[in-house]
Amino acid sequence: MFQTLFLNKLESNKWTINRIDKKKILHERWWRQFAHVWQHFLFTVPLLRFLQKENPTIFYAGAYTMFSTHEIACISGLAAAHELGALYPFEKDALTVKQFDLSMNCVHGNCRNGKKTFLQRLTTFLLTILP
Repeated sequence: MFQTLFLNKLESNKWTINRIDKKKILHERWWRQFAHVWQHFLFTVPLLRFLQKENPTIFYAGAYTMFSTHEIACISGLAAAHELGALYPFEKDALTVKQFDLSMNCVHGNCRNGKKTFLQRLTTFLLTILP
């Protein structure tokens, strides 16, 4: 059994789909990468961080993705390791640090430096005033 994803139709000339024997394909399904409804991004993803509670115990180390990408699965593993005391290994790469901090903020409720971000302060404020 083999599964593959062909993404970025603009670069479809690089795909290998034409090399797959059609007789060996059991099932073919085309879908859009962003398959979540807007409620997923508004309610589910931002609230996952509250599963962590206010202590350093890891209750959730999964990759319930924000953007339906495999990269988030890797970031979630690094984030769980960071929460358990490991150092983030890619400090010199500004883009990965930004993505890592975004994931840490959304899922774990903090960033590498332990400072509260604007998003954290806003979310906390909104949750205190909502019934």
